[in-house]
Amino acid sequence: MKSKGFTDVRHDRGEQTVQTAGGEVFEFFLVVTPGLESIAAWELEQWLPGCEARVERGGLTLQLPLATGFSLNRKLKVPTRILIRLAEFPCREFPKLFRKVSTFPWEEWVQEPVEFSASSHRSRLRIKRGIEETCRDAFCARFKKKGLALKEPVDVEDAVCALVRFNEDLCTVSLDTSGKLLHKRGFKDFTTEAPIRETMAAAVLLLLEKTALELGLSFPVEFMDPMCGSGTFLIEGVNLERSLHKRPFAFERFVKASEAEKEPEVRRRTPLFSSLIGFEADSKASVVAEKNLSVLGHGVSVVTQDIFKAGELEPETRRWVATNPPYGERLKIRGPLAKYYEELFEAVERVVRPELAAFVLPLKVGPERLRVPRNWRVVTSVRFSNGGIPVAACVFHRR
Repeated sequence: MKSKGFTDVRHDRGEQTVQTAGGEVFEFFLVVTPGLESIAAWELEQWLPGCEARVERGGLTLQLPLATGFSLNRKLKVPTRILIRLAEFPCREFPKLFRKVSTFPWEEWVQEPVEFSASSHRSRLRIKRGIEETCRDAFCARFKKKGLALKEPVDVEDAVCALVRFNEDLCTVSLDTSGKLLHKRGFKDFTTEAPIRETMAAAVLLLLEKTALELGLSFPVEFMDPMCGSGTFLIEGVNLERSLHKRPFAFERFVKASEAEKEPEVRRRTPLFSSLIGFEADSKASVVAEKNLSVLGHGVSVVTQDIFKAGELEPETRRWVATNPPYGERLKIRGPLAKYYEELFEAVERVVRPELAAFVLPLKVGPERLRVPRNWRVVTSVRFSNGGIPVAACVFHRR
């Protein structure tokens, strides 16, 4: 079926039509925390070797068959959501927006109410609420014209979402294939104060893997988080290679979901870590971590232990470390923050002697100026924002 006047975003942006025949290629956009795009591109290459993606600020654009694009929700750990771009067209007035949206074959994609979310940058149509209401009315008009009934409305939180983005009078319409944000994996039921999001933790672990390959280091190795909190790094370490099937995704409610049959749970390669251990000084947080980790099976453990007071671990075991220490804001630190981090480095060196170590540190402390153990050297870092706080994930190699 064709939709007259809508642009096929797979081609040259001209006034073309949307082809709906099987085997076609669609444009997907992987939304990524700004600063983590290069890691997301590297992760994509591990799951889909040879896949070409255009790296942009805040995400990746790529062309994929429908089933493959949908499946990335289960495979990739760094993106926060995955959009499929359905249409793109120039528009400078509300009547044209209504006409365009009302002629799109929505019934081939969804059969339930859609929640429209608008954004506008340097466009004549800049009233977001007006854009959303116009699209909503046009969507309903399409179904009414076709004599089709929509399914019963669902809660707004669980509604399928269509994103309408205006940039200099160019309108892009996308469907969110993810539903709830992808950091909600379906594994972690309990949390502690000031946790790191799962997508960010996965990015840090992948940065460790990428760095190891560049340095010629082998794995699997033992992983250790000296301040594990609710266990986010440990959980991500276990599930890094697995596809996720513990939560629902929006695309499973699409009409075209039948084209993307649920695949068996797969791994992209052998595990990165042979075992995982977390230290946590706070006994309540330690209990929370144990509850979260209880469903993951063997090979993961939590020790209620202050890293600053811990004894040395077995020296013959190769270990990597990743941790998200307090930033001195929600979790207060006594004394200068820089001194606290320098003492943390020394404690990790004494207890763990890590081959690689990644620390997520606030930029306000000047991570590049911190004193580290004499046999450590920083090999790479990435900057992003965690909870509104500018941070850097710094990776050190122990020579």
